[in-house]
This record gives sequence, C-alpha cells and structure tokens, in this order.
Amino acid sequence: AGIPVDVQPPLYQRRRVILRPGEAVEGAVPSSALTAAGPLAVTLECDDVALLALTAEGMTPPGIGRRLSLSERTVRRRLIRLCERLGVSTPMQAVVWAVRHGVI
Repeated sequence: AGIPVDVQPPLYQRRRVILRPGEAVEGAVPSSALTAAGPLAVTLECDDVALLALTAEGMTPPGIGRRLSLSERTVRRRLIRLCERLGVSTPMQAVVWAVRHGVI
C-alpha cells in the first residue's frame, strides 16, 4: 500500500534519515532531547516521513489513511510508534521534532 513510486513527490521517495548525537544534519536545530538521552539513533523510513508531513499539513488519521491507502487504525498505530521512537507524547510534537531536525 502507499503512493506509487512513479507519482510520488520528492518528499515521499525512498529515503532514510538516521540521526545520532553530534552529527550535523542539514537544516537541523540542536535538540536537548537528543543530547540528554545519551547515545541515540533514530531511523525514519519514507513512510514515517510521509506520516509526519501529512500530519504537519493538518490532516487527521482518517484523511492520512485515505491518502496513503491505509486504515485509520494503522495510521494511528504508526503515529503512536513513531512518537515512542522520537520520545514525544503527541503527533504534533513529532512534527515539531521533524521540523527542528530538517526532516520535513
């Protein structure tokens, strides 16, 4: 499921973002969460970036699900897991994290 590769905008094309403390990320703003947590690596797949970008656009899980051909429950579950990996409480905090680190 998802957006076919040939019609994906550049944001949704396959990309993996791995952030580690001390590494420079283009457009990133240092995050106290990364340095306070000690050694930390966060890997974001293209599906994670798509969820963050669509959430940043103000879309709700049902709308995101329709856009990505996923069920609302799957979108909610993926957002919860993404928040856990990023160490934040809400999808909007995950969006802020992604903006600060130059992911979206």
